[in-house]
Amino acid sequence: MMTSSKRKKVLFVITKSNFGGAQRYVYDLASSLSKDRFEAVVAFGGTGTPGSSAGKLEAMLKKAGIRTIFIQNFARDIFIFKEFLALFELMSLFRKEKPDIIHLNSSKAGGLGALAGRLTLIPNIVYTSHGWAYNEPVSGVTKLFRWTAALATVFLCHKIISVSHFDMTHAPLGIKATAIHNGVAEFNFLPQGEARKELSERASVPDEAFIIGTIAELHPSKGLATLITSAVTLEGTQIIIMGEGQLRASLEALIRKHGLESRVHLLGFIDNAPTLLKAFDVFVLPSQKEGLGYVLLEAGSAGLPVIATTVGGIPEIIDDGISGTLITPNDPTGLAKAIQELIENPNTRRSYGETLQSKVARDFSLAEMVEKTVHIYTA
Repeated sequence: MMTSSKRKKVLFVITKSNFGGAQRYVYDLASSLSKDRFEAVVAFGGTGTPGSSAGKLEAMLKKAGIRTIFIQNFARDIFIFKEFLALFELMSLFRKEKPDIIHLNSSKAGGLGALAGRLTLIPNIVYTSHGWAYNEPVSGVTKLFRWTAALATVFLCHKIISVSHFDMTHAPLGIKATAIHNGVAEFNFLPQGEARKELSERASVPDEAFIIGTIAELHPSKGLATLITSAVTLEGTQIIIMGEGQLRASLEALIRKHGLESRVHLLGFIDNAPTLLKAFDVFVLPSQKEGLGYVLLEAGSAGLPVIATTVGGIPEIIDDGISGTLITPNDPTGLAKAIQELIENPNTRRSYGETLQSKVARDFSLAEMVEKTVHIYTA
């Protein structure tokens, strides 16, 4: 496809094509860039495991009229031979596409993409950190490896974006990054009654139950074991977890261990999960590591009271005691106490929800995110 000389081609690259926060970011940017000024193309791997096919991101991008390219050798885990194949695949892709800008997302796509970009003389290499991977709760050896890889990535790129001020100030060696918060457009949520009715078709939830909910990948960094364990002392409540991932079996075992099968529900991936947010009475995000969670912006847009941990960029969204409650990660007792306080104080729930809703509308717009990112492209 020939592009107008007035347009710049932006090639987005991301490791996985499931639909988490980083994929949402790529989709929002690619589908929102001015078509008069930019041609957006997105390259990605499968859903994480070797040989997996493309996920939801591909279908959404195609529906939006955005060209996609599949990277055969991208997988979540490190396989040395596969990494070399992925590097050569990216170099071939960059030579063929000749993008003006490559915009890299996720750790693996960042490192391999930046090296491939330098080797093929791409003039403008941009990397977005959605939370530095070395901040995850991992061993010292893994942390050092991830820090070194992140350092190499930022040295190879021309410009670094972080989705939070926290990640901007915690970049390796303090290397300069530009903080651009994630943003969301206006969203159509189902009314509470309709959302609860749809949930009741997926889980056995009593009509008048107090529902504590979250939307999260079943991944160690999301701290979902903390949420499940907190439910032991929260009698009469229902816990809804929407999302899929590698920890399903272990989380199911934890639910059985505590005898919570009737009160904790793993609903798996739900295509329209954010539309159901108003079914919840309280939204909880117990992450151990987070960049700037889209789900918090969506929960805020829905007017929900939020409890979240003090990690990453979360405190840039939630003002403790004003627009939500902040807790330390990995503390089931503290989380249970925070939930119980909101159960007992409906006025506080209402105040938190209204305050956060106003803040998200004011400070986290998609239009502003796109505008600031375009400035990075063209500066």
